[in-house]
Amino acid sequence: MQIFEEGTMHTKNTLITVALFGFLAVGACAEPAGVDYMAEIKAVNAEFEAYYSAGNAAGVGTLYTEDAMLLPPGGPAASGNEATVAFWRELMASGLAGIELIDDEVFGMGNTATARGHFVGFDADGNEIGTGKYMVVWKKDGGAWKLHRDIWNNDQ
Repeated sequence: MQIFEEGTMHTKNTLITVALFGFLAVGACAEPAGVDYMAEIKAVNAEFEAYYSAGNAAGVGTLYTEDAMLLPPGGPAASGNEATVAFWRELMASGLAGIELIDDEVFGMGNTATARGHFVGFDADGNEIGTGKYMVVWKKDGGAWKLHRDIWNNDQ
């Protein structure tokens, strides 16, 4: 006794194959066990804050991928390491002496992570001079998390 007609059997096999590959793809995209993306990204943000407060734009630049892109508010994008370092050097000279980065949410998948958070900027006397929010796409590069796409805006 034939349960499916020949054309229907082909459709059934195709659907089973698609479902199986879909299941395998979802499993392959799951976060690796034991990875604490929030803690790992917070550790790099602490380095960023330390380099920034020390006025070390080159140090901040080491935390970005070679093909990083900054997308600052009200200005052109800065692409690549040289432009990234130049941007941070100019911002440091503008009077923003320190920055605190607060991750509100970090989620990742393998060698990529995304962080959403907010920041507080300080002058040389430690007075708060601005706040804003950010989204960063992170990439694992040579075993270290690095900022790859960095976009933020200032609160009014």
